[in-house]
Amino acid sequence: MLGDQNFLTATHKRVGFDIKFLGQDNSTTSTMSTFSASYIKPKKYPPISKKPNLTLETPAQPHLVFLIFDFLSKAEASALLAHLTALQPLAVSSHAQTRGTAFRDNDRSAFECAALSSLLWEQSGLADLVKGAKCLEGGVPRKSWKPCGLNTNWRLYRYRPGQRFGPHYDEEADGGEGGGKGVYTLLIYLSGEEDSTPSAAAGPKTKKLKITNSGDVAVASLIGGETVFYTGLSVRNKKVALSIRLKVGLALLHAQGAKCMLHEGAEVRQGFKWVLRSDVMYSTSA
Repeated sequence: MLGDQNFLTATHKRVGFDIKFLGQDNSTTSTMSTFSASYIKPKKYPPISKKPNLTLETPAQPHLVFLIFDFLSKAEASALLAHLTALQPLAVSSHAQTRGTAFRDNDRSAFECAALSSLLWEQSGLADLVKGAKCLEGGVPRKSWKPCGLNTNWRLYRYRPGQRFGPHYDEEADGGEGGGKGVYTLLIYLSGEEDSTPSAAAGPKTKKLKITNSGDVAVASLIGGETVFYTGLSVRNKKVALSIRLKVGLALLHAQGAKCMLHEGAEVRQGFKWVLRSDVMYSTSA
């Protein structure tokens, strides 16, 4: 599946409880643009330096949510964003809250790219970090599963002022061309509160991302758009467990499937929020 999986009506076993998910978003409803993965030819991506000192920080024990600070530098995040928006135009993706789907309102592109998966897994140092992290074992359904790479299915999201992604859970991702099974969602923030981000670039007809302060591109600091995780077994009794303020180059890992926490992307109040999403894949043959 390409979409972020979130459910409302399907009963699901989670850590000894039966709960109802907040709707499944498989990007095929009549009120949402239908997305099928585009295949991006392996063009040369901007260089990403290997970072041997990456660490996983756990802001909310015992929850399976981990932060990787400075996963990308500001320059790397900016160059990667410009490259991706030039390759792949965004389209509007919106859906009202229903019994089957969580509310979502953003612009996005969905694409297959093994080259990007390899770049951000092997060359960044993420592979070494994940493979050596005992703290991630709590999210793995079977002891025989080992991390094998990043999903080749990628999504690039842009949230404009007033846009958000309602409370949802992430289902275990299928492996796309790369195979395996998703265990952790990977979110890479390409804009942040301390940054100035393009507020009118990379629309459906835009070929290049212009990061300037002139012409038709205004620049505004990002306010809002936090990734918020909740405790509780339903939307009605949810309580905030942690709210993560966005920082350029920050990466976030959180468990999928039965161990996924209820979470949402809060409303953007100013500026533009850019997020690159994939999944950390596991297999028995890694």
